[in-house]
Amino acid sequence: MSDNPYEPAGIDHLRVEPEQANRPLWTAFGFLIACLPIAAMGAYGLYNESQYAATLPPDTPRCGNGMMAAMLMIFPISPMFGCVGAGIGFVCAVICDAKKDSQVAKQPSRVCCPG
Repeated sequence: MSDNPYEPAGIDHLRVEPEQANRPLWTAFGFLIACLPIAAMGAYGLYNESQYAATLPPDTPRCGNGMMAAMLMIFPISPMFGCVGAGIGFVCAVICDAKKDSQVAKQPSRVCCPG
């Protein structure tokens, strides 16, 4: 036991660990940030195509490329962009953890050495 009155009694080692970044949360935010604008553009394309179809006379043949493009934006393209965004979010979380670890390493050690 130490004679130092400022040292907590009964604790041999005291170290403050930094809080780790929540990697699943960063990944989810990255996915949403990358996926939602593309899906919104696809939804607007569906809306625009349905409005165009409503202006045509009944039984008029029309090209379906606008609808197909909108569906492609929603289903395969936006999840692909979302996966890229999720990867970027995960890398950002790892970088934040590394920065916190390097800042802790620069601080003086807060380990209470016994007697």
